[in-house]
Amino acid sequence: MNTSKKYRRLLVATCATLAAFGQPIATAATDTADVQLLLTGLRNGGGQVVISLCTAEDKFPSSCRKSQTVKAEAGVVKYLFKGLPAGQYAIAAIHDEDGNQRLTMSAAGWPSEGFAFSNNAISRSGVPDFKAAAFDARGERTVTVQMRYMR
Repeated sequence: MNTSKKYRRLLVATCATLAAFGQPIATAATDTADVQLLLTGLRNGGGQVVISLCTAEDKFPSSCRKSQTVKAEAGVVKYLFKGLPAGQYAIAAIHDEDGNQRLTMSAAGWPSEGFAFSNNAISRSGVPDFKAAAFDARGERTVTVQMRYMR
């Protein structure tokens, strides 16, 4: 066998090996998720935004495993959750204008700060359940949520 044929066979064998081992790597990438949150409708840049990302096992929205506080900006706030295990998630956010790390309520019992849930979910009782706010996250996913204000 001449040298040219040996190199071709080696090249074909190398490409086949790379293709075989490359496939599980590509599949594994879909086992994770990057979720880009676009939180729209913030009425001002005062205070901060508290963002919580919940799984079905968490007590939505009060006890989520992942929570992040970012500076508020009038209009749109963006935040990226990177490297999450693929699966079902729900997002809850508040525009914490007074910086107390919780949703402030008026004397009448209505929220005096902004709040939002993924899928723009709402409920007659106030807080939607996980199922109403849940979305599937695999690969790269953008979730746009509208901040709501009662006053």
